[in-house]
Amino acid sequence: MEYKVKDLLQSHPGLKARKIAAKLHLERHEVNSFLYANPSTYIKNDAHEWSLCQPSFSSMDVTFPKCSWLASEDFEEVLKHYPCLWDKEISAIKLTFLGCNFLLDALGKLLALVNQLTYVNKSVLLDFSACVQSFSYLCRVGFFELIDKKVKVTPEVKDASCHYGHNSKVMEFGVINPVDPDENIPIQLKKAFIEEAGKEHSSAAFTMISELFGNVRDHSQSPLDGFAALQVYKKTKRIQTVISDSGIGIAGSLRMVLEARYPDLYQEFIDVSAESDALLVKRVFELGRISGAKNNDDKSRGLGLKRSGDIAAKFNARIHIRQENFELVLFYSDGQLSRHEVSYGLQKLQGTHICFDFFLD
Repeated sequence: MEYKVKDLLQSHPGLKARKIAAKLHLERHEVNSFLYANPSTYIKNDAHEWSLCQPSFSSMDVTFPKCSWLASEDFEEVLKHYPCLWDKEISAIKLTFLGCNFLLDALGKLLALVNQLTYVNKSVLLDFSACVQSFSYLCRVGFFELIDKKVKVTPEVKDASCHYGHNSKVMEFGVINPVDPDENIPIQLKKAFIEEAGKEHSSAAFTMISELFGNVRDHSQSPLDGFAALQVYKKTKRIQTVISDSGIGIAGSLRMVLEARYPDLYQEFIDVSAESDALLVKRVFELGRISGAKNNDDKSRGLGLKRSGDIAAKFNARIHIRQENFELVLFYSDGQLSRHEVSYGLQKLQGTHICFDFFLD
């Protein structure tokens, strides 16, 4: 109940207890008892309307419960319970992991979120004390090399650079500087992909990776570095490739040019909302020829993401596209886009974070 009531009053302050109960499908007496029992969190006015108290704290503890594997959807679900994460009143944030292994898609989001919070001058502490095995893995794959140096980490990070490049089933996190990107990263990802999937798919994999890499280089518009990584999960015959940036997002870059360049699309997607943005991004992956690039003279502009979608279709893969407050998942089967899902109301995460999920035969 606590998280549901807090989330509701965060977005809709000034509700009476009966309205809160109705919206959350709870009993009114339960809601009343809960609100009166937490006077430091909830305040009532003379009209008996409830709101959240102004935060009197400056720190926040975010706890990830023990689990076997922390996947992207688990990461998102935990963050939903902390709607005040970005509030100006919150100056210090501690993220505690009570024991888990990390899937690459969740790890990529964690890396981006931590660096973004640090960039806006929040003090961030990462506590992996209960994740000894996973912590060693994070050291080996260079995760902490990309974390902002101001972030505090416990236990102490060990230098594991001697392990870099010695495991064919993982490509360590590589930095993508939007101004001066390392063009060798797509080649490294391709080599790691071939190690497990074979040369048969190498050209397609390289094209897909290069297109997503180029998207960070050309559209990020962020002072923060992007990154790329690949992980093979042998037992489940799964390969995840993550490419991420902290820029304005696919939808954000397109919104800036839609009316001037694509008036028909502008009318179709004139409603500026997460729902409309999700369908706009889906359209780009399906049809292409829609670009937010400053230089739009090249007629091949806007085809990169479509080519990535076409390659995903060949692999019967999934593409997860995370934007600021929603995530679009494209499912491919029998060589074509079969369906899509969208998760709305997610924790703020700037930029574009794409996970290419490929399942081996």
